Amino acid sequence: MEINIVPDPRYPNGGFAVLKFKAATPQSEVELAIRDLRKDIWLSRGGWQNESTSLGLYEVGDAGNGWSQVGLGPGVVDRVPEDSYLEFHLGSESGWAIWPDSIHCSPSAAGSGTIATGDHAPEPELSGDRRLFQHPAPPPPPEPETMDDPEEKPVDMEPGPDEPPAGRKFSPVLWILVLLFLAAVAVGGYFLLQSKDETAKHQQPVQSTDCSDAGFTGRLTEPSETQFSAFIECDRDVSEAMAYRVLDRLVATGFGPALFMYGQMYDAAATADLPYSFSPNPAIAAEYYARALAAGHAEADEALRRTCAGLSLDDELHAMAHETHCP
Repeated sequence: MEINIVPDPRYPNGGFAVLKFKAATPQSEVELAIRDLRKDIWLSRGGWQNESTSLGLYEVGDAGNGWSQVGLGPGVVDRVPEDSYLEFHLGSESGWAIWPDSIHCSPSAAGSGTIATGDHAPEPELSGDRRLFQHPAPPPPPEPETMDDPEEKPVDMEPGPDEPPAGRKFSPVLWILVLLFLAAVAVGGYFLLQSKDETAKHQQPVQSTDCSDAGFTGRLTEPSETQFSAFIECDRDVSEAMAYRVLDRLVATGFGPALFMYGQMYDAAATADLPYSFSPNPAIAAEYYARALAAGHAEADEALRRTCAGLSLDDELHAMAHETHCP
């Protein structure tokens, strides 16, 4: 059953919504029950509870083009957080929908601070200097001093025939300069090797996506492929609330890879490889695998056939899923 939830235009300040649905058999009134599929809890007149319950009979109006509608007041609107994944039972029919963030709680509830909208404060971003550690460059080698040959002074006496001429002595200062030059080259080579080692250590793959809630909030208007790629890159680094928010929005657009991942999150055979999951429900898993396959995600075909093979036809929900979604 198709379901669409929109704000009630008669109440611009919030607190009211309109639940539109396409029923197989139009009725003048219908019994309404709402279940949170993630937490497996039911909404009652007094709040959420574990046991299944009904909110009572609701008057059904005509929304046109084959759609029916019922009005929801603060008793429902003020208790449902945005982006909740809900199952609506309307008489003998049921369907699933995501509670949109365009619907606001009533002013009195918003002012009391008692309504959990599901929003989270942005995670603090780690700050710090990520530049590589730079070693100081070795000092340039000193230029050797030029030694002027001392002027030869005339001597009065010439060396004797058996006395060899005096050889030129190597200056101790020049020896010191040569040693300093060699030491500078050795030190420079050492620091150069150390610098290369430090650079190699820091040249590890760095995550290019901001995985905080604040970073992902800005991505919610980007194309589905970009959002999903960033979500996959972040993996377990993205918060659970933001993960569900991103996936819910992508599922609402009919994006095949997100539909397939949603099916895996309900599939007990696939949840071990996922950072997040729901309570196992093969009937819902089959639905999302079928929707992913219809959206062109070929990988869902094998998963759908495996899930359909495990459905129990003795279970009403399983039998309905098998008839509707299995090949």
